Amino acid sequence: MINSNNNEKYYISFKNLNNRSIQMAYGNINDIMPSASLIKLFIAGYYLEKLESERSLSIFERDFELMLSESNNESTNKLITALGMDKINEYIIRKGFNSTVLKRKMLDFDSRKNDIDNMTCMLDIERFFELIYFKNLNGNSDERIVEILFKQKINNKIPDFFIGKFSHKTGEIPYDDLNNLLGVEHDVGIFEDEDPYLICLMCNDVSNNEKAIDNIKKLFLKLYNIFIKKQGQS
Repeated sequence: MINSNNNEKYYISFKNLNNRSIQMAYGNINDIMPSASLIKLFIAGYYLEKLESERSLSIFERDFELMLSESNNESTNKLITALGMDKINEYIIRKGFNSTVLKRKMLDFDSRKNDIDNMTCMLDIERFFELIYFKNLNGNSDERIVEILFKQKINNKIPDFFIGKFSHKTGEIPYDDLNNLLGVEHDVGIFEDEDPYLICLMCNDVSNNEKAIDNIKKLFLKLYNIFIKKQGQS
């Protein structure tokens, strides 16, 4: 299914959320890797929880939306400062995301050069989306994350006809050839069709980001044709 001449590792999960059946799984869902911008999902979760008791945080509403819909790094860093990195990590642990940790702010390239990075695994990301879809993370406010992600502006890894139907978050770290730091390419979310599908496509150890993006796009098409389009024609 994956045409790759490099050593990147692909992780795929495709799940029908109506009956909770796994249509396809590829790769070890517990493998820990750099989260890139997927870490913003957990920051969003904590922000919504904290907002319930501290309405003064509503001054960051625009930053909350930009962090999710445009993956805005400056807005993300404002939220990290306002909420506190330690408190965000306490929330992550309390919610049971055992392989996810926020270790640095966005655009902190020096930390990354020193092997300090934000980390996660496919299991945690998959579980996050499943929880917010069923409003089991923070309750009714979870719907806000789903709605904002339907308006996602970063759609370079998905087929055009997914846009507007896919509540998703991407993550990307370019390959740094100068420092020989491998990159990542992720795209994960909920595709609404006759049934809702949770689609996780994550790629680690990337030395050619353009090729990884092309492979992810092809994987989306294959998964759609096999599990969604074919089902609609049956």
